[in-house]
Amino acid sequence: MADETEREEIIELTNADWGKIHAKAWREPAFKTKLEEDPTAAVREYFGQKLQRSVTSLRIKMVTLRPAPHPDDVPPEFWEDVNPFPPSCC
Repeated sequence: MADETEREEIIELTNADWGKIHAKAWREPAFKTKLEEDPTAAVREYFGQKLQRSVTSLRIKMVTLRPAPHPDDVPPEFWEDVNPFPPSCC
C-alpha cells in the first residue's frame, strides 16, 4: 500500500483556469503551439509559472484552439472571459 506522499495529486481545472489558459494561448503564439502539440506539458508549465499550484497528474486531450477574438470585438483584457471552459475534443 502506497503512503500519502506517493499518491498523485489530482488538480481540477476550473472554468476560470481555462479562460486564463486560452487567453495566454491567444496572446503568446509559442504557448499556443505548445498547448496544441503537448497540452499536458503546456498546462503543467502554466500552473507552475502562473498559478503556483503543483500538477503531478494531468492528462488532456486537445484539438486546435479557435482563433483569438478580434480586439475590436473583445479587448484583450477581457479574453479570459471569452472561453472559460475546456476545448471540445469531438
